[in-house]
Amino acid sequence: MSSLKYVGVLAFTLLAGTAALAAPVSTNISACVNSTTGAVRIVASTSLCVAGEIGTSWAVTGAVGPTGPQGPAGPAGPQGATGLQGATGATGAQGPIGNTGPQGATGATGAQGPIGNTGPQGATGATGAQGPIGNTGPQGATGATGAQGLMGNPGAEGPTGPQGPAGPLTNVFPTQTTMINGTTTIPDSDTNSYYVIDNSALSITMPHCNNNGTKYDGKKLVFMVYNGNGNNVPTFSRQGTDEFYDILYATPFTTTWSGGGNGAGWSYAFICTNSLSGNGIWIAVTDEL
Repeated sequence: MSSLKYVGVLAFTLLAGTAALAAPVSTNISACVNSTTGAVRIVASTSLCVAGEIGTSWAVTGAVGPTGPQGPAGPAGPQGATGLQGATGATGAQGPIGNTGPQGATGATGAQGPIGNTGPQGATGATGAQGPIGNTGPQGATGATGAQGLMGNPGAEGPTGPQGPAGPLTNVFPTQTTMINGTTTIPDSDTNSYYVIDNSALSITMPHCNNNGTKYDGKKLVFMVYNGNGNNVPTFSRQGTDEFYDILYATPFTTTWSGGGNGAGWSYAFICTNSLSGNGIWIAVTDEL
């Protein structure tokens, strides 16, 4: 054990013994410690240490530590006995008058008193002012229908209305004829059914039988060649995805169609149908009327 540890143990022992014997007479304890053996010698003052000793001192009582935390509340003690009734005190002086309190609630209506005797008739009072007009009453029930009145004179004729829009194309076509005297494309809006071809009409493009879903089922076109030189054999072409089918010769579906014959007196008839395939079909039904 080192000298300082030994001093500390010894000091604790001495302090305990001193505290048990008598109250301390000084706030510090002084001692001389032998540098070689570590022996401790309590002295009144370190000035009494001789050669080979080291003087040291320490406080008998340390500094006051900080206040510890508040301990938990102890259990409630038992109820004490009731004390004796104290003597009645002297009556105090009269206090000032307080402020007026709020209005109390209206009391209940009293019982109806007996009817008094009828008094004499009073004089008639002056006529009062006209009162305001009352609210309109509810609608009365509808009356019975009256007899039919006489017919009035006819009114003047009104102005002519604007032209209405053109009606849709139908499968009913007029019977007038149209002259074709050159290479021609028949538009879908053409409602004619009969066409006359002279000798210069070599190529005719048919209107649509099925124009992107607009179908003209049942539309019939008749073409008549009147020139008898035997050199005109018209060629018919389709539009879009339409096709031709020759019912007489069972010709497969084609994109063009040419009639036979010697020209004069020949006619060609076609009927539109959409029931043979997804495309419109112009069926050649005859070579002559």
